[in-house]
Amino acid sequence: MAADGDTLVAFTALRDHSGRGRSVTDLYVTEAADGERFGAARRMALDAYGAVAAIDVGGRAVVGGNVRVGSRLRPMIAVREPGGRWGALRRLPGGLLVEVIAVPGGGAVIFQQRYSSTGNDVRAREISPDGAIGPARDVGLDDLRFQRIAPGPDGTLAIAQGHGRAVHVVVRSPSGRWTRHRVRMGDVSEPHAAVGPDGRVGVVAIRPRFEGEDAAYGDVILTELAPRTRRQGPVHRAPVRAAGTRHAFAFGARLAFDTSGRRVVGWMEDATPDIRATLTVLPAAP
Repeated sequence: MAADGDTLVAFTALRDHSGRGRSVTDLYVTEAADGERFGAARRMALDAYGAVAAIDVGGRAVVGGNVRVGSRLRPMIAVREPGGRWGALRRLPGGLLVEVIAVPGGGAVIFQQRYSSTGNDVRAREISPDGAIGPARDVGLDDLRFQRIAPGPDGTLAIAQGHGRAVHVVVRSPSGRWTRHRVRMGDVSEPHAAVGPDGRVGVVAIRPRFEGEDAAYGDVILTELAPRTRRQGPVHRAPVRAAGTRHAFAFGARLAFDTSGRRVVGWMEDATPDIRATLTVLPAAP
């Protein structure tokens, strides 16, 4: 969404391809001004998959997808300058497109996923506020298909990944510098990151805990990386115990910051036969 409220949406739609042995989707983009209905969709590419789109505060828009050329999928994007028309699709060397995120101050970050027999990695490219596309760089991520990219109002981006005692957070600073930090939270799963208004990075995760026969519980774990230094703060624990049940465990922990820095933590509790949602608000960290 742009600063003036314009909203850009990219999507793929199934095209009739009966008798050809496979389904085919085409890449479209549509846009709505603030408070208005979406206009007619524009088809950007045939036989494309994995639609991504972003529009920055200055109104520069990016749309992309993985377009089939011959027998292979090629990552391609198109850029529309503020007040202008869509440019031609251009190919980006590297892996498949998986996401594009607009950043405050103008510009965007494109994420590409590479797969190989020796391992996977994620590359990021910066689109500067003047529209220049930078080189791809390894940002220390293995796989972005199931991870959420958390944007902050100052331009910080954060992605949490891993499980067990090997949880890491990859952070992009407002200057465009990428760093990777190990986070000590114990033996956890499902890490999820969020960015506060001052650039601090919060991480929540689930830590399984077992007490007695046939009684499964879990703790919701919260910790933070300080702005600038990225020094890890204390680890906070919220026990999950569903009263009156023999089985209870937590899953799907999520974290968000409000504009004053207060932390909103939510999770689901599976207390058979019920599933309950829990939400708690914590004061801003000092």
